[in-house]
Amino acid sequence: MDRMLKATFHQKTVYFCYTISVLFDAVDKFGTVQLALDMLQSDGKDAYDAVQWFAARLSQEGAACRKEMGYECPEILTEGDVSLRMPPVEFSNLREAVVEAVSLGYRRELPGDENQERDLGLEELNEKKEKAGESGQSTTTRR
Repeated sequence: MDRMLKATFHQKTVYFCYTISVLFDAVDKFGTVQLALDMLQSDGKDAYDAVQWFAARLSQEGAACRKEMGYECPEILTEGDVSLRMPPVEFSNLREAVVEAVSLGYRRELPGDENQERDLGLEELNEKKEKAGESGQSTTTRR
C-alpha cells in the first residue's frame, strides 16, 4: 500500500507522508498525537497553526521518502507557503489533505485491499472457464 498522499497546493505538487519521525516531532510540539489531531479539527487559530506545521513537516518527510526510493525530490511546502490570507476553501482542502495523510500512516493493509497482489494465472483460468460456460447451457456470474 502506498502511504503517501499526493497533493497540489498553490500550483506545487507535494507528497505528504506520515512517518514515525513526524509522529515523534508532533509529540514534541503538541504534547500528544491526540492533542495534535484535536487541534487540526478545531476552528480557531490553533487549527491554522497545526495545519501549517503538519503541511510543512509532512511535505518534508514525503520528499525525503521519495528521494530514498530513488525518485526525484518533489517540491516541499514551507510554513510560509501556508498564509493567513488564503481563502477558507483552500485552508479546508489543505486540512483535509493533512488529515488524510495522517490517516494513511495508521491504515492497515487488509485482505481484499485493492492494491493486494493478484494471481494473474488464476484470473486467466477463471476467465477461460467463464467463457466456456457462455457457450454451454448455463452461466454463472461471480462477484
